[in-house]
Amino acid sequence: MFTTMSNITFNNNLFSDETIQNMHPSMARLYQFVAEAHQLSGQSALARKLGETPQTVKNWEGTRGISEGGALKAQLMFGCNANWLLGRSDTNTAPAQPGAVLIAADHNGGWQWPFWSVSPKDYALLTPEEREHIEKGIKFMVQNRGQPEKQLAPANKIANG
Repeated sequence: MFTTMSNITFNNNLFSDETIQNMHPSMARLYQFVAEAHQLSGQSALARKLGETPQTVKNWEGTRGISEGGALKAQLMFGCNANWLLGRSDTNTAPAQPGAVLIAADHNGGWQWPFWSVSPKDYALLTPEEREHIEKGIKFMVQNRGQPEKQLAPANKIANG
């Protein structure tokens, strides 16, 4: 069993200046932001707060960096700017907008939260499997646009059990 002192040593060695310099810049920014603004450190603690697995967070530390979805979750959870995490903005704090609308990270003018009746904060509470199910349903609706008989079938099936 680890003592508090050995855990502190482990975390300090794990997230030293050298290890942060070797990780993807988006994750280095996120670790530094949460350490300063929320006194949170470590891969497992960050994963728990974001509702991700430690392995997912470890993967974000690699060459690809944090996903756009992960950056949006971090914006929601910690108040850092998703675009800043992804290296697309110089401002590290999340934009203050009515209705908790998030700005997504893209180069073409941005993207706004598309749902009127579900807040990004509530959506972030869903499991990855639940979010995948919803996104597949949206994709199905878009692909079958103009064919109402196809669009209504899955919704009716779900609603009727």
